[in-house]
Amino acid sequence: MKILCLIESLASGGAERQIAGLASLLKEEGHEVAVWTYYPQDFYRKQLDEAGVDYRCIAKARNKLVRIPVLLIEARRWKPDAVIAYLPSVTKMACLMKMFGLNSKLIVSERNTSQKYGLKERIRFFLYKLEADWVVPNSHMQERFIKEHCPGLTNRVRTITNLIDTDYFSPTVETEDEKSLRMVCVARVIPQKNVSRFIDSVAKLKNRGVQLKIDWFGCADGTYAEQCLEKIMKNNLTDIIEFRGVTNDIRDEYRKADVFCLPSLREGFPNVICEAMSCGLPVLCSRICDNADIVMDGVSGLMFDPNDESDIADKITAFMQMSHNERMLMGNAGRHRALELFSREHFINAYENLLK
Repeated sequence: MKILCLIESLASGGAERQIAGLASLLKEEGHEVAVWTYYPQDFYRKQLDEAGVDYRCIAKARNKLVRIPVLLIEARRWKPDAVIAYLPSVTKMACLMKMFGLNSKLIVSERNTSQKYGLKERIRFFLYKLEADWVVPNSHMQERFIKEHCPGLTNRVRTITNLIDTDYFSPTVETEDEKSLRMVCVARVIPQKNVSRFIDSVAKLKNRGVQLKIDWFGCADGTYAEQCLEKIMKNNLTDIIEFRGVTNDIRDEYRKADVFCLPSLREGFPNVICEAMSCGLPVLCSRICDNADIVMDGVSGLMFDPNDESDIADKITAFMQMSHNERMLMGNAGRHRALELFSREHFINAYENLLK
């Protein structure tokens, strides 16, 4: 089967990581697979090259005015049997391409959890209802949202949770118990990730005398990131929390850490929580969306209210007060949970069933 995977770019985000992994696995299964983008970021290009997946960045499609006709012409030439589209702008575009004559099965993927049923959601779901063969959220909460607000899609919605390579994301040798622990956070510095309130929580921890080093990995560009950095400096937290930018090998950072934290206000099915658990890290995270289905509160991690900086600080403090053995047991429980939930076979078989 010829399968075309469409996404805006191969930047360092979670959706890009998932589509690169999916394309690689589909290639392993014997399909002819291509990944097309129209923006030039190619963070995951190496993975595709190693898997033998054809990659194209179609520069002409950067112009929004001609994007659909340009991609439609190219797709008609290539004649895919199926198209898999990731991210809202691309899923809508893929629906329009099919409306204007692309003769392919269409699978659209929902990578986040909708907070309201606004105009954007109404338009997107309407297009799905007209043209999509399958709608694939990566979280059960988004599946429930779609079924509630667009009952006409009920029989075409199937949740497929994220792919995690548990062989690659694996624990390293046990580290010694130290007085000062290292926390790692992995997310873009944007409002959705709740970075500003998290910094307020870190300020509370400093006032309590908690000794902790926090490394935050992810893109930190833009006004919001600048405001967060200013808050760090204003509260004299530069010795505690540092924005480290994007890294090419986040696994090593997980392995060097003692605990992982993600304070987001909303998520889909967060890759980074799954990867951290697979590396044997205890997880501190928001009590939102599908997080409670991934992290066992009190067993493989601790959950908090992301809108309450005191609760965030309290849960971090509670973790810090655990013994070294208690923290290790929590990390081991997360690793076992990851092995149960994140099977490569389950992921690829679920997509294969839809393609058939």
